[in-house]
Amino acid sequence: MAGRERGAVQRGGWGWRMSGYPDAIDPAKVVERELERAEALMQRLDELSREQQQMIERDDLESVLGVMPEREQLVSKLGGHATSLEKCLGELGSGDAADESHALRARADALAALASDVLLRDATHQRALEARRDDAAAALTRVSSGRGALRAYSGGSKREAPRFQDRQG
Repeated sequence: MAGRERGAVQRGGWGWRMSGYPDAIDPAKVVERELERAEALMQRLDELSREQQQMIERDDLESVLGVMPEREQLVSKLGGHATSLEKCLGELGSGDAADESHALRARADALAALASDVLLRDATHQRALEARRDDAAAALTRVSSGRGALRAYSGGSKREAPRFQDRQG
């Protein structure tokens, strides 16, 4: 098996096989494993999204920034599983294992619904964070304007006479 990683899943002419192993592999089992991994990742992403919501409500923006690296890793891993899962689901047949295939597709649909919920929640978080950013920018503008008004009403800036003069020409 030179050049192939032991245990890699391959789709052959007559069914699923794992390189290095002579037995055929049930494609439903491959999908089930991929679903289990993706579900675990998505559940963690959902937990982080809910925690992030609480952090935003508490105005704990530093903690929000703290969860971003883990979220990015989860999303990256989920992207890989989604691609693999989509490919594996497309390979499932509708033969004898139609009930099992239907159950796996239902789990995949539930996973997609959870992902949609997380995306909707994240969009709400983004709008809330953008509103806070805009409020902070407006507050900074008011402070700057306030300083300008203070100078204007304080009689303006009086120029002092030069302290040093260059008398050499």
